[in-house]
Amino acid sequence: MAIKDQYSLMRLSKTRLLNGLQCKKRLWLEVYKPHLAEAAAGSAAIIQTGIEVGTLAQSVLAPGGRLIDRHSQQALDDTRAELAKNPRSALYEATFEADDVMVRTDLLWPEGERYRIVEVKSSSRVKKHYLADCAIQWWVLQGAGYQPQTISIAHINKQFMLDSAPEDASYDGLFALADLTEQVADVLPEVSAWVAQAKSVIASDQPVIAMGPQCNKPHSCPFIMHCSSGTPVIERAISKFPSLKINSRHELIAEGYQDIGDVPDERAAQLAELRQPDERERWEAARQGKAWYSSQLSGILGALEYPRYYLDFESISFTVPRWPGTQPFEHLPFQWSVHIEQRSGKLDHDEFLDVSGKPPMRALTEAMISCLGNTGPIIVFTSYERTRLRELAKRYPDLSEALQAIIERLFDLHPVLKHHYYHPEQNGSFSIKSILPCVLDDSEINYQALEGVRDGLAAQHAYLEAINPDTSAERREEIRRQLLEYCKLDTLAPLKIINTLQQ
Repeated sequence: MAIKDQYSLMRLSKTRLLNGLQCKKRLWLEVYKPHLAEAAAGSAAIIQTGIEVGTLAQSVLAPGGRLIDRHSQQALDDTRAELAKNPRSALYEATFEADDVMVRTDLLWPEGERYRIVEVKSSSRVKKHYLADCAIQWWVLQGAGYQPQTISIAHINKQFMLDSAPEDASYDGLFALADLTEQVADVLPEVSAWVAQAKSVIASDQPVIAMGPQCNKPHSCPFIMHCSSGTPVIERAISKFPSLKINSRHELIAEGYQDIGDVPDERAAQLAELRQPDERERWEAARQGKAWYSSQLSGILGALEYPRYYLDFESISFTVPRWPGTQPFEHLPFQWSVHIEQRSGKLDHDEFLDVSGKPPMRALTEAMISCLGNTGPIIVFTSYERTRLRELAKRYPDLSEALQAIIERLFDLHPVLKHHYYHPEQNGSFSIKSILPCVLDDSEINYQALEGVRDGLAAQHAYLEAINPDTSAERREEIRRQLLEYCKLDTLAPLKIINTLQQ
């Protein structure tokens, strides 16, 4: 069947229309080659959070409404029937169609002789791309004969605080409403052109579009791996070299240079960033595919006193608060690992993890204070632990003095490596997982050999599964073991890096 014949059997959803605005090629692939899509890590959890937030918004913002729970043509029929039968009641997921474009409104209820639309988002603010989302809904409802009066975004109010256990709590105040009616009126004339463009894309051959910023804005595209397949890998990419400013990178690339090794010495000498001796040495090492160490690195690391404590947190962030006294999007620690290294080489390890589902923060903090003692540097990677410790000190004033003493002992390894170490195989990244294989043999510490939990995002998802009441005791214990093994590597890794580099 020809492409144009296929199109006559298709409808445009709001999601497809929005994806077409992001990238025409993405829209075409979604229609004709959806099997090439690869879901991003954590996408299932994001979808589940969206469902939970949407369901809660129904009871908080429009209690007593009717859910239109069928898809396709039946949803359209049910929506029309319900609006005719109960014209003054609220609807959830009401479905409308105009000019082969179908939309489902999160919340809809009458406002005078017209209708109020509320689009629910699980973010903490109104984002720019929400405007197109709202404009498409308005355009379809208007075309279907249901003239809107207003349209708003319901987003999460970060200032909301849960005052009791979820089963007893009121979530009034969790959502903030932002009226976008005036902004939508300005954009509305463009929607017809968006629809025509999308139909034209679907009725044509696959668009030829180079990869670019649209691959990740406003959302990460599931076809990135497909579009990037066959693209030559640049081992010493100018675009990834950390010492160059954006303008310098763009200038070199515009001149036809992609690889550091292709840039003539005389051209490199013109770059202001490389006039510092250390940066010039870093550039030359990258050209040769070798590691670069500043002359100060060994001394900085060797000056660290003993005992050395290596600390790492794992935390969870709930869009909808679950524990009393917490707010949306707070980072709440549920686990830590500490390796303790003596001058003799003796190594001890301590850890904390609570998968009971109860708030773990107080017990976690008290156990950590006891573990970290009173002297010796506490080595972390990035400012993440410092921020969490400050938040814990604010949460527990009676522990703030002890926590402040811990904060004053922190030594952040990240900026030290960023300024004093580089290997071209890092590809411009200074995450510990990018640096680790450049410094150590893969057999020493291998995250990929772990079972189940191999990164921070997986740790969060595993924790959510562990505290789910429906999770079996056997599965909960399996997750607990996986979390402990992962977090233990997160403090062993910087220890091994320091011991190797200080030599």
